[in-house]
Amino acid sequence: MHRYSVPPTERQRLQAAWQAACYRVQLGRHACTLQVDRPAPDLERRWPGSTYALVTAFNPPPGQASAHENALAARRLEQLLDCHGWPIRPAEASDDQGRWREPGWLIRDLSLSQASALARRFRQGGLLFWRRRLPVGLQLLWPLFDAESPH
Repeated sequence: MHRYSVPPTERQRLQAAWQAACYRVQLGRHACTLQVDRPAPDLERRWPGSTYALVTAFNPPPGQASAHENALAARRLEQLLDCHGWPIRPAEASDDQGRWREPGWLIRDLSLSQASALARRFRQGGLLFWRRRLPVGLQLLWPLFDAESPH
């Protein structure tokens, strides 16, 4: 199993971008906005659970994936979530200007280890994870392991 890390300057850049990003979750006709380090009472009230994880399969490090590769990875993630029967809602991440949109899923009632394993499987450098009534947390996942990638 090959393991790789991300250079410290790139880690800092990515962490800052993820912390500043806009996250939206669709709950029926209502969309909830999430921010790292802030609680999510509106979402938790509308979709009660004990924990929440937001995972995407887009743009895996160390390089940019094509639109086609990202679409395939997103579909594989959706199929995997369906197979496990986890409660999910569509989600989206974008930069603070509304660009760089990445579809993903908000998953309810997973442990941090389950959520981290799922994100690592799709070669993600991070995910959002939090427990009910606590602020939305950013979990960084470096180093990554090539053998866990579905690509």
